[in-house]
This record gives sequence, structure tokens and C-alpha cells, in this order.
Amino acid sequence: MALLPGVTGAYGRAGGGALLLTAASCELNYNAIRKPSGPAATRMVNHLRMGEALLEMRDPPIRGLFIACNNPAVTNPDAGKTRRGLAREDLFTVVHDPFLSMTGRYADIILPAATYLESEDFYRSYGSTTCSTATARWRRRRGALQRRGGAGAGSAARRHRPVFRMSQPELLPSCSAAPPARRRTSIPHGPRCRPDQYRTKGGQPFRTPSGKLEFYSLAMAQQGLAPMPDWAPDPQEERDAARWPLRLLTAPAISRATRRSRR
Repeated sequence: MALLPGVTGAYGRAGGGALLLTAASCELNYNAIRKPSGPAATRMVNHLRMGEALLEMRDPPIRGLFIACNNPAVTNPDAGKTRRGLAREDLFTVVHDPFLSMTGRYADIILPAATYLESEDFYRSYGSTTCSTATARWRRRRGALQRRGGAGAGSAARRHRPVFRMSQPELLPSCSAAPPARRRTSIPHGPRCRPDQYRTKGGQPFRTPSGKLEFYSLAMAQQGLAPMPDWAPDPQEERDAARWPLRLLTAPAISRATRRSRR
């Protein structure tokens, strides 16, 4: 099935291709707004084991915590240990949230966050039945409400890095990684902000040694991997199926269900 679009020449054509996800086609430069300061390398902590890290990590222990888009006091495994860690007297905790969550009750400072209704945002395709793998759609959305109570990024951050002083319309062009010659359109703007398309010129690019769609990959064969698309059962999935015979599956999208019923 993965090779059929190559046989028919469907790659790079609207509605063609074999992959669901088209988001990578946008080639956005997240580093323009990501990791604006701090050391190049630091410790990594699994947030699902936050309680263990807060109570047991040493050399040095965690002394400061900034929590956003998360409510670990409720959602983390072993919530009791997580709460004991958050309750440390020597831990300085900042929570950035639109609501006073359970985690917020352990915070030293609560920063009000804007909701999605108060924020301008930029979306790109996650998956589409009408896009090829060389095309991705993106949309810019304006906020529907004015921000209340000083919600948003803190003023202290704006003093340290120019990126925090930029408005969202100013940030978007800096996130476009592709050079102008490869952009089909500019980032959408204006009051209507209809969905727009981004497409690389020349159709679907293939990052293979030959630059072509390879039905047989010599590079994979040299690595001891299957040189052609193949399927083999996953040993872990087989063990899980023997232990848990019932599977929870995500329901299909209504557009797919409607198409099937029409057929």
C-alpha cells in the first residue's frame, strides 16, 4: 500500500500519497521561539515521576518549578507523592493557568493564562484526506475576546529577550523555515484568515540517497533492515494481546463514517 502512490505517480498530487500526517511539510522553525535562554544542556526529569524527583533528586535538588498546561497534582501517577513534593517548604513554584487548579493551590505565585478564546493562534494540518504528502494547510485564527486580568506572558520575560516583546503577527514570519523561493504563499493574514496552503515546488521531496522514491532501499539493506516495506508482528503487542484481549480504539472521524455509509 505504501508503494502504490509511487506506481501511479500520486505522490505530490492533491489527494494522493499514503501518509496521514502532513504537518511536517510546513517546515516551521520552532527554534525561533523555543529555548530562548538557559544552558544548552540540563537535566531531564520525567514529569510522570515528578513526585519522586521532587522528594528524592539530589546534587542539586529541584528548588524551582514552573508549571503550565498541566495539573500534575491531579493527573500524575502516584498523585499523593506528587502533592507531597509540591508541598515542600523550600520549593518555589509558579503556576501559569487560566483556572485555580489543584496544582495552583501549592503555588507561591499564580500567573493568569489567557484561554484560547482570548489568544491569536496558528494551526497547521495534522491529517487530511484531501491533502497530499507534499501539501499542508495552515490557518491563522484571531482571538474572539479581549484578554482580562493581565492574562498572558509576564512582563519580566519581556525585559530579557526580544522574542517576548514581539506580537504574534511579528513572530509568525520568523517561524517560517523555508526560504521565500519555496513558499507557495505567505503566512495568512487579514480579518477573514481563510485556510491557506503551503506546497514545496517540484512535488514531493524524497530524502533518500538517490533523491527519488526508492521501492528497494539499498541503504536500509546495508543496515540489516528490510529493504522493502514489510510487516511483521510486534512481539510486545502479541504479549499485550495475550494478557489483555480487549482493545480500546479511537472512533473514526465523522467524515470517514459518512463516506462509508454513502457507499
